Order: sequence, then structure tokens, then C-alpha cells
Amino acid sequence: MRIALVDDNGEFREGMRSFAKRYEKETGRSVEIDCFCDGMDFLEKYYNGYDLVFLDIEMPYLNGIEVAKKLREKDEIVTLIFMTNMPQYAINGYEVNAIDYVIKPVSYFTFKAKTDKAVRYREKNTDYDFTVSNRDGIERLQTSSVYYVEVMNHSLLFHTAKGVIEASGSLNKIEETLAGHSFFRCNACYLVNLRFVEGFSDGSIRIAGDSLPVSRSRKKAFLEALVAYRGMA
Repeated sequence: MRIALVDDNGEFREGMRSFAKRYEKETGRSVEIDCFCDGMDFLEKYYNGYDLVFLDIEMPYLNGIEVAKKLREKDEIVTLIFMTNMPQYAINGYEVNAIDYVIKPVSYFTFKAKTDKAVRYREKNTDYDFTVSNRDGIERLQTSSVYYVEVMNHSLLFHTAKGVIEASGSLNKIEETLAGHSFFRCNACYLVNLRFVEGFSDGSIRIAGDSLPVSRSRKKAFLEALVAYRGMA
């Protein structure tokens, strides 16, 4: 397990290193932790090999929210947990798909609980490959690349990281195919990937820069599914 820790306090970084070593001994899970003293250094050296990022919110140069937004341009799926002295700012984590936040100072037991949660989150979001049919034949997709699926004029539109892919089939059938992979039917026309939901307000989901309506009959179930997915239940 590779962890990136971004925090401008050297003493805090060393404390988290010691937690990582203790966690490794207690769980038997190999842990490597790379420390960064500020967000700019982290972004310059970042590569898509981390399983978990602990990111401080209050830092010089770039604050943690700004760093997280730039991080998502590089890596849309790495597991992200904020650290902060000011929990009111942590709510912004939904904008960048953070799974949780930690209030400083951090105890070992909090570190272990949040790291265990990150492990469960990644296991739950293991990529699933599936195929769809289109005019060119068969297209292979991965759940990690699909933001949401839309039905329009009897066609399915897969909104993905690489653009929109048109395919044949029914939304009911693709909902069955993706059952158990964190997708939710928010109304008759949309099936959304909960991992990419950035927020919810006024009866609409924000996802991948788009606003999608949630039907009144599905609102309660959607919120329950999102909370459960975030691991906050």
C-alpha cells in the first residue's frame, strides 16, 4: 500500500510515519509512505501509483482544496482523505471526491480507522470491465472511466473520461450489468457512478461538470446510497 502524506508540519509528518510503521506491523500489510511539505511539491512529483493521499487543508502556496482540484486533473480515482484543524472546510471534499476527513491532532487509532476505511473503499471500487455494442462492433469499458449513462432517442450515451460513447441497448439492462458496482439510477434517463458525484442540491446531482435531476421518488434512496458509498453510515 502506497500512501502520500502532504503536510507542512515536519513533526506531524514524522508522527504519521510512525503510525504507518505500526500499522504495517499490526496488519501485516506492506506500507510505503512518501511525505511532501507542500502542495506544489506534491503535484510536481505526483504519479499514479498511490493508493491513498492524506492531504492537509491549511498549507502555504496552495491550500489543500486547490491541491485536490489539480490532483483530480491528474488522477480521478486515487483515494483522498483531508486533514484539518477546521472541519467546516472539509465539506468541500465532496467537490473532489474525498472519502473522509481527519481532525487534527491525529491519534494512531484514528489513522488506523481511516486507513482501513480507505482499504475497504478501494476494494469496493475495484475496476470492472464490461462491453457494449455500437455501430463499430464491441466497445470495452471500465467502471472507473464511466461518469454516468444516459438514455436518449433509444440509444445509450456513456459519458466517460475519454468522451461520450454511443451504444445500443436499454438502461434497465445496463443497470443490471453494473449492479454491485456503485451505480445508481437517479431517474428514468440517468444511471450515475456514485464515485464521481461531486455534490447534491436543489434536487440535482453535480457530476463531471454536469447537473442531472434526481426524481422525487428516488431522492431518499439516492441520498442513502451516496452516504453508504461514502462510508459515512
